[in-house]
Amino acid sequence: MNANAIIKCKVTTPILAHGADGSTPELRAASIKGGLRYWFRAINCHLDLKGLYEAEGKLFGNTSKKSLLQIKVGLDKSADNIAEFEVLPHWSLKGRHSFTASGISPQTTFTVKLRGPNEYIKKVISLFEVYSFLGGIGKRSRRGMGSFMVTEIEGINQSLEHDKDLANYLHQKIHFLSPYFSRSNNKISNTYSDDKALYPWIKSIEFGQNGFKHAKDIIIKIGTTTSQFKKQNTAKYEASLGHASNGRFSSPIYVSIISKDGLHYPIITTLNTVSDKENGKIDHILQEAFKMQILQYKAD
Repeated sequence: MNANAIIKCKVTTPILAHGADGSTPELRAASIKGGLRYWFRAINCHLDLKGLYEAEGKLFGNTSKKSLLQIKVGLDKSADNIAEFEVLPHWSLKGRHSFTASGISPQTTFTVKLRGPNEYIKKVISLFEVYSFLGGIGKRSRRGMGSFMVTEIEGINQSLEHDKDLANYLHQKIHFLSPYFSRSNNKISNTYSDDKALYPWIKSIEFGQNGFKHAKDIIIKIGTTTSQFKKQNTAKYEASLGHASNGRFSSPIYVSIISKDGLHYPIITTLNTVSDKENGKIDHILQEAFKMQILQYKAD
């Protein structure tokens, strides 16, 4: 028997997601499903590849079966919801011209309607909440763009929940999906110790403790830190923190932005690094230094 769920969300940082023409901002169900599928894999590293594909296929479908999960997305359409945004706003601070792209503005609301089997729908809701904390939608989502937050689930306002201990709240949600996560202060860690497959599963989640009135300040800090580390650590940067030249390797250090009490905070998810470059060049110390620059950042 199928069940329905309605989740209301609000955009935190500009969503640079576009339709078929590559320039018109659009929020698609396929993007949401892709995000859910990605974080489902990242959470469930305790499953072997066969078990992971079977579990994923039941929810999201595969080449031999249709997805049991239906997703519809409704965007609050308004002229004020679409604007031009700097893709790399930290360039402007250095006097460089930062190119722009049309995007969906912060504070824009959208609704996600889920329909699926009763036995899965609660897990999908929890998975969606985890996705809203850790991930994003569209370009530059690993560097703070495209972040969003859940504001209401089935008519229940979530703002009071978000005003509590965010690390504890997220740990409860992720632990509902997998028992192999523990929390210590402001860090959630993967505790599964057996062999894990070579793909980007969650190693840890860390919360910045310094709040910012404007999310753009965090995005600029992420950008300047990225540029600094790329310039100073050329040999190991691409294998450790990602690249878009000579192929594409998505960064295993995923930075998103969350809101609480009117302030914005960085949250960093460290994923297992499976580089397309020489694995011997992966520098975990470099990754830790990159994270600390952002997590410990304080505005002047």
